[in-house]
Amino acid sequence: MSVLGKKIISLSGGARPTGRSYGFFKAAFIGFLLFFGLTGCQSHPPKNLLWIVVDALRYDHLSCYGQKGFSTPAMDSLAKKGALFSRAYCSYPATLPSTASMFTSTYPIYHGIKTNAQVLPDSLLTMAEILRGHGYQTAAVVSNFVLRKITNIGRGFEFYDDQLLQKEINRDMQERDANLTAQAAIQWLVQNGKKEKFFLFVHFQDPHGPYYPHPELMNLLPNNRKGIQLEIGDKDPQDMIPPYQALENRKDVDYYLSNYAGEVIYTDRQIQRLLAALQEIGVEEKTAVILTADHGEALGEHHLYFKHGEFLHEPQIRVPLIIKIPGASPVKITRTVKHIDLGPTVLDLFGLKKPEQFQGKSLLPFIDAKSQGWEDLAFSQVAKDTNLAMVDGPMKLVHFSGHKMLYDLRRDPGERKNIYTKEPEQTIRRLEQKMERYRNYAPKTPIVPKTLLDEKTTETLKTLGYIK
Repeated sequence: MSVLGKKIISLSGGARPTGRSYGFFKAAFIGFLLFFGLTGCQSHPPKNLLWIVVDALRYDHLSCYGQKGFSTPAMDSLAKKGALFSRAYCSYPATLPSTASMFTSTYPIYHGIKTNAQVLPDSLLTMAEILRGHGYQTAAVVSNFVLRKITNIGRGFEFYDDQLLQKEINRDMQERDANLTAQAAIQWLVQNGKKEKFFLFVHFQDPHGPYYPHPELMNLLPNNRKGIQLEIGDKDPQDMIPPYQALENRKDVDYYLSNYAGEVIYTDRQIQRLLAALQEIGVEEKTAVILTADHGEALGEHHLYFKHGEFLHEPQIRVPLIIKIPGASPVKITRTVKHIDLGPTVLDLFGLKKPEQFQGKSLLPFIDAKSQGWEDLAFSQVAKDTNLAMVDGPMKLVHFSGHKMLYDLRRDPGERKNIYTKEPEQTIRRLEQKMERYRNYAPKTPIVPKTLLDEKTTETLKTLGYIK
């Protein structure tokens, strides 16, 4: 059988196979070959890992996810050679809680980080600590104020570059643009990439607001798409342009949408430089690459503009996820996966045991005949543990501020029709019982992170809207 070309694994939304039937084993065997290739990537696992996170990057703004207005060739190149997950979810639509979930493979109800103004507890084991303990060089280059060393998110990295020497255009806070971020990461690669096996984490900030791309990428898209004018302010969460996003007192929505696209394009160009560096130093075929976003961004859906972190709609919690493994065949996977699955995936790829703390599952044996099946289930929360979204295959159940919503994402991807009161009681009971399982992810003894209380950090995070 041929495994050449892009294949699609799509088992979501239908009845799962039962029994040890020939059809089940055939589907499992095909899935195994598609993901690992004929030779099987685990027989020759990669030596290194490059993990790229792009802040506030919407999945639908990559051409490999269907974007038609512009192209993202660097990120697309990863998808052409790797596994593209079309239904991936973050655990919390804000940078620090989301990154904590990725690094510890735990939900926020476990690790306790629920704002961008907290400190990762020392009791939590991180990916960097594990890999460093197994002889990997561990390095990180970050560009967001909330990922500074003071948050302890960099624990386990022997090299952690959080030198943010640029001032954001609208606020008194430091950042680093994608050009300088890529430059720092490339410098580390050139100096260290050929020495020993490595784990390099790179975080790009640019698509996070304010959207102010390089001049040649501003007003890139036509201004006749929406034609909406909004007031600048924060009195109402809906139908307003947040003050920190406002540029030149512009009130036309198209201006900001175009600039967001420009930020994505610019970041893609810098990712291309980073990927080219792997090839130039001769480690491309020895390096696995993960590309994802910490969260998405609202660009007008549900009357929410240019924000994230407050609600649980798809544009804020659904993220791009591409995993490129040297030697593996390209594949598109439409099953529901989540950020906490990335840690177990990396450890599985490197032949390392998953610690008891990790709550995710490896994505490598995705449809393995020896597995017990994959459950299309993901949780995401904001603020309190009771503000929760659960994606169960095509169904999405949301508890938010005392309200309950249910959406069939297959028929209603825009989450416009709440069918909670229209579904059979048996269906609602089954979904609510699954929602209760989120509580099981909490630790036996609550983990209470410290809060950053220094005056400058507090004021900066208030202007960001991360704390009140």
